Amino acid sequence: MRNRFAILTAAVLAAGILSGTPVQAGEEASAASEQEYPDGMPLTTEEEQAHIEETLNLRNNPDQEWTYDAAADAWILSVTPYVCYPEIPDAQGVSVCVPGAYVKGIDADGDGEPDLTGEAGAAKGSLVIDRDASVTGENGQVYTAAGAPVIFNTGTEGYSEQKNRTASAEYASLGYIHVVCGNRGKQSTVTAEDGTVCHTGASPSGLADQKCAVRFVKYNILLGNLPGNADFFVSAGGAGGGSLAVMLAATAQSPDFFDYEIEAGAVCIYKIGEDFYYPGSDFDGEGRIITDGVWGCIACNSVTSLAEADMALAFESYLDKDYSFLTSFQKQFAGCLSEEYMDYINGKELTADEKKTGIDLDGDGKCGSVVNLTIDYAPDMYPETNGYGGTYLDLCLSQFRQDLQLLQENKESAETSGSLTDTEVYETYADLMEAYETDIEEMTAGDRFGYNQVYLYDPLNYIFEENEYNPVWTTLIMNAADGEIPLFSSLNISLAWMNAGVDTSLKWLWNDEQTPAGSFGISLPLCVDRMYGKHAEGAEGSGEPPAGEQTAEKAASLSLADILRLRFGETGQPVPAFDAFDGGGENGVFGSAGREERHWDIHVLNVLLSDPEDLFDYYNGGTGDAGNPDPGFDEALYPEDYTPASDGPEEYAMLEFDEFGNPVLEGAVPEYSETEFDDIY
Repeated sequence: MRNRFAILTAAVLAAGILSGTPVQAGEEASAASEQEYPDGMPLTTEEEQAHIEETLNLRNNPDQEWTYDAAADAWILSVTPYVCYPEIPDAQGVSVCVPGAYVKGIDADGDGEPDLTGEAGAAKGSLVIDRDASVTGENGQVYTAAGAPVIFNTGTEGYSEQKNRTASAEYASLGYIHVVCGNRGKQSTVTAEDGTVCHTGASPSGLADQKCAVRFVKYNILLGNLPGNADFFVSAGGAGGGSLAVMLAATAQSPDFFDYEIEAGAVCIYKIGEDFYYPGSDFDGEGRIITDGVWGCIACNSVTSLAEADMALAFESYLDKDYSFLTSFQKQFAGCLSEEYMDYINGKELTADEKKTGIDLDGDGKCGSVVNLTIDYAPDMYPETNGYGGTYLDLCLSQFRQDLQLLQENKESAETSGSLTDTEVYETYADLMEAYETDIEEMTAGDRFGYNQVYLYDPLNYIFEENEYNPVWTTLIMNAADGEIPLFSSLNISLAWMNAGVDTSLKWLWNDEQTPAGSFGISLPLCVDRMYGKHAEGAEGSGEPPAGEQTAEKAASLSLADILRLRFGETGQPVPAFDAFDGGGENGVFGSAGREERHWDIHVLNVLLSDPEDLFDYYNGGTGDAGNPDPGFDEALYPEDYTPASDGPEEYAMLEFDEFGNPVLEGAVPEYSETEFDDIY
């Protein structure tokens, strides 16, 4: 999908293709977000480009206000819009915190000289930046106003709408620039002129908003309005924010998201021809590309990839043969999803370089091989994990053992929770299948720009070796004691980045903490300082963290079954956990204008349609002994004469998979031509 559009180089702008007479910042431009685009976004006019760049130039914003935090020695920008056409202004603004050392004062009259200092408290005007100032961080790394990393906080809970807020001063003493932004989310709505309330927060609105904010801050850094280095952005977040941190890093400069950014009125992304885009602007007479990606990424408890989350979590729970499923149907369904996950992983043809993982996977006593990662099913060989084993699980076990740092041997088990009824919404198994078919058929047909929203939120679709916009480094941190997040998904992402040449670290935490402690050597300042010292040319200081603390001596003796028992305890939960039968969870991420929640997991549908004989006799309290005990199910309808919502079970049960292991359906992604172009990935 990433090769759909041509991306024009800086030479385009230099040649004058986008030049035009600037309009006044106060002039109105057509609000792209209010229009329908059945054939894609319209071209960006010269006047509209000028309007966007004038409006989003901080120096032209009379409402920008800087507040001085004396205790932290930091200046904090009031919330300001990062797009020209915000759909929800309260959720599409950005704030920036700048270390006081980088600021001479506030220019209140536009002459470029400082008129107000920190004694003013709050002042309207532009920053006057001290280009010679420097800050030495806690790990000895030296940063300047021109070289400082920018920490872009992606905090948003469960893909929800994030209201605008002001940036924190917590990183000022470390020499970092801190950025936070609002974004639309799964519960976002807008009210039309006729009073109709429409859902508007579906995928990829939240991610597109954050991409727009990244462009806005980079644009103003390059204009000289903000200190910091546009080449050293770090996405950081936890849970739903961790997912967006990963997605920002994985989808950098992907044309799949350009139309959504243009629709919102983002700066430095313009459509100048059919399937041709220019992601940049003119700075001091020279054209420069502005990416919507990042240099580094720190993601804690990332809830992604959703496309494989149900399978991965079902597989993890099914590997624990003592896992307390709440119903017999859920246990049976987890077994079917586990088989689906095995086929999915084996279809990806994953490999692991022992030199990069630091783990001897082939047992030859050294780390020098590239090992094929597969899942095998052999009940006699792997009875403790319900018959599953193989090199993929060997890698997981080795990684788990490495990171059992504060293992709580007497970890209290969470109370079993959840409904003993598989679903209260769908009376029969046929109703459940039809609901999934209808929703997924609608989703695979594409949104207003022709995209399958689930595809857009799968980072594994965007991580490639040849992608020049890959991050330089990533750190993925997972709380293994959280049984509601699939750990294997983060493993798959880290493997993809390792194989793409990204400096990648994956850590499992077992101390019930949502964020890592500095003693593990993986806190945000330690990560950033170390990576800056390692990868930034001319960095002053190594940024090396202090030595880590002890690891548990008993870790090496634990089996995979033992570790999964520690992970899940006695907790029972419905399967699937993310695309829940009765709604909830992440379902709203893939809603539509007319409906907030939709079923979206094609793997779940594939199991429902391809394994009915293993499932429907257990549905809603069935024992599986004889026939279908559900009185609402007409046995004659299925499997012999059942007519699904689409063209038949074969459309899903006989799925083909693309090179990324994703099911291929007609209409799932846009059709592409064989157009030749020069400057793409």
